[in-house]
Amino acid sequence: MIIKLKLGSAVVLSQVKQATIAYADSEAYQTAIEQAKKGLRDEDKGKPFETVLHLPAVYADEDGQEEVCPEQIATTVRSDNVSGDPVAVVLIPDDNAVGELQSIFIYKTDYAEVLTDTGTTLSKVKAKRYR
Repeated sequence: MIIKLKLGSAVVLSQVKQATIAYADSEAYQTAIEQAKKGLRDEDKGKPFETVLHLPAVYADEDGQEEVCPEQIATTVRSDNVSGDPVAVVLIPDDNAVGELQSIFIYKTDYAEVLTDTGTTLSKVKAKRYR
């Protein structure tokens, strides 16, 4: 799969094994928001989320071996002038660790698209200014 993102002025193309877009009314979106809040540093509270990396307490590594460690959540925040609540979140499971998840938050001025390796669009969120 290919993920195409435009976040603020940055455009990113990434190849991943799996990705989905979760919208504001979904359970996956709500879980991502909760994890983002847990992973924020005190000085970043109140700022718009950018990315969350979540490593659960128990996960399987690339060899299928179960690993136990403290839950780890890291949240980064946006440095551009984005405001409001995210309209969606792109969820990307880690290719090498079962249970690890990266969440990328999409705001109303952003663009996100999940495509097949051949370029067929599977799902997308378009920014208002591009409609």
